[in-house]
Amino acid sequence: MVDQGELMIFENIIVFAFEQVVTGSFFQS
Repeated sequence: MVDQGELMIFENIIVFAFEQVVTGSFFQS
C-alpha cells in the first residue's frame, strides 16, 4: 500500500506540472 502522505505529494506534483504546461502554452499563444 502507498502512504496517504506520499499519494498527496505525488498528486501535488502532477497538478503542479499540469498547471505549468497549461500556463506555458497559454502564455505562448
